[in-house]
Amino acid sequence: MRQGGITMFSYGYIREAVQAHIDLDEQEIKAMKLESRYPIFANEAMQAICAVKPKYDYFKVKITETYELIINLGNNLFRAATEDELNWETLGSPEPNFADEVDTIKWYEAQNICLLNSQIRMPDDFLAFANKQAWAFVISTNQDSEAFVTGTGQEDATTTLTQVKATKDMFMYAGSNTLIFYIEGEFWIPYKGVWFEFKTGMKDEDLLDIPNDIVLTIPLYIAAQCLKLDHAQQANAKRAEFELSLSRVSNTDFLTVKRITPSFK
Repeated sequence: MRQGGITMFSYGYIREAVQAHIDLDEQEIKAMKLESRYPIFANEAMQAICAVKPKYDYFKVKITETYELIINLGNNLFRAATEDELNWETLGSPEPNFADEVDTIKWYEAQNICLLNSQIRMPDDFLAFANKQAWAFVISTNQDSEAFVTGTGQEDATTTLTQVKATKDMFMYAGSNTLIFYIEGEFWIPYKGVWFEFKTGMKDEDLLDIPNDIVLTIPLYIAAQCLKLDHAQQANAKRAEFELSLSRVSNTDFLTVKRITPSFK
């Protein structure tokens, strides 16, 4: 199927390709309950594939010193408070239904807005940090130099977000998947991630946002794992096909291309 000008495979292709590779009759497949194991084996394959061709992405996070209050709308719905609601006492208005501290933190963190000096976990698809430049977008003030010397024209100063290289003075790695930031701003942190997570109950029409060379490799691994139960010789052959296909998966990122050599002769 084509989506956005790109051909995308569906989960139905994975299922049909696996059945073609294992070459077992339908009754045997059902008796062994193999189809329910496809997502598990597919995720195992994804981990092996991402060691060769990970998804390079940026974790984009905004760091702030404090959180503004938010409004609890009920039914687990929230929104940012307006200026009038924040100044309700000054205006003599009834106190709005502000969310508690726990819900406030969850609401902001769901939008990747986090506090200074707090431990921030990388996204769920995180595998490892990438050897790429991290970027910071920090607030800078632009003002005419003559106005600065004379002390006039303060109202003409403008603030903008300036892109700079993120350095160790701005943040630190606090663990295998955790960061701590020291200044306010927006940050782009490069990392290697998993392309896709297969889940139980996927339907044939579910599209897979995965490069085609990876999709074509996954069924071979699943077939090898399925056949390993009662057909060891066929399983070894499919495992060899998987490793050969994996060696052909190319890394399209600008970093050094990584390839592996099949373990069989």
